[in-house]
Amino acid sequence: MSPPPRAFRTLAPALLAWLLCMEVPALASPAPPQIVMVGRVPSERGHLKCGLFDREGWLKRPLQIAQALPAGFRGVCQFQPLAPGSYAWGAYLDENENNRLDFNLMGYPREPYGVSNGVRGFLLQPPSFDAAKIDYGGGELIVQLELH
Repeated sequence: MSPPPRAFRTLAPALLAWLLCMEVPALASPAPPQIVMVGRVPSERGHLKCGLFDREGWLKRPLQIAQALPAGFRGVCQFQPLAPGSYAWGAYLDENENNRLDFNLMGYPREPYGVSNGVRGFLLQPPSFDAAKIDYGGGELIVQLELH
């Protein structure tokens, strides 16, 4: 058997290098499902502080926390994927950057806040978990809140 032509011998290494540098979409791992909370805020001061809650920790012990700088009167917080179940989201705009939601003398929040499903508290009572919960079945989810 005769050796390959000279042109093939010089082209083969370049062809092999080109094939090795190509991205192969089939080998790329799929991105994990995203859970995103988008908060519409009345001001762009401070940080948007976001929490993801289950029933037991509602408004006290978040399962996950995130924060975002508002831009264009919106803040976007991203959360890690969850097991299917019932969850609720809450957020507040920490306008004075003291890392807590401030209240007035009557116990009403002084900074903008909101929870999932647009639920508001009644007579200085916080919103209930049952009213704010969203049944999550897995996959991607976008939760929208409006802070007041």
